[in-house]
Amino acid sequence: IFNEFSGFTQDFYNRRGEKALSLLDFPHNLTISYQYELPMGRGQTGAANKVLGGWMVAGLHQYTSGAPQMIASANGLDPYFGANSFTNRPNVVPGVNKRSQAYLDGTWDPNAPGAAGSVLNLGAWSQPAPFTFGNGARTDGDARRFPFYSEDISIIKRTMITERVNVEFRADFL
Repeated sequence: IFNEFSGFTQDFYNRRGEKALSLLDFPHNLTISYQYELPMGRGQTGAANKVLGGWMVAGLHQYTSGAPQMIASANGLDPYFGANSFTNRPNVVPGVNKRSQAYLDGTWDPNAPGAAGSVLNLGAWSQPAPFTFGNGARTDGDARRFPFYSEDISIIKRTMITERVNVEFRADFL
């Protein structure tokens, strides 16, 4: 019940129509993790080592491209539309860019009304005739969601009190 085809099947008798990108298709995924101990305080004894030594910089950076978008149309198969049945998809209009012009030319504003606030060009899809199936894919790789960028950096100061005990002060920037 929890696989990708549960609740997303448009036509149970046409499996070829269900061939599409996975909802978890992220073509680009980069993760960088590091920890670097600064070379200060080494070789120092006593208080100088406690103050100058033990400084570290650590980080985790994740950059992931957007997942494909699911595009659904209004329910032309009204009595059968539901969580465990059909998801009616629109027809794709050939030759029309799926991104809005505002998004493509850099004037997109998420708070703007109408097409200026839309990421997708709604003219790229059309409503199928009543009681027919649309020809759009289950997930559309040309209409991807926003990418995910995450940068986490830590500055750490570790001071050894005894051989088995230390105190750690840290600042994490997420």
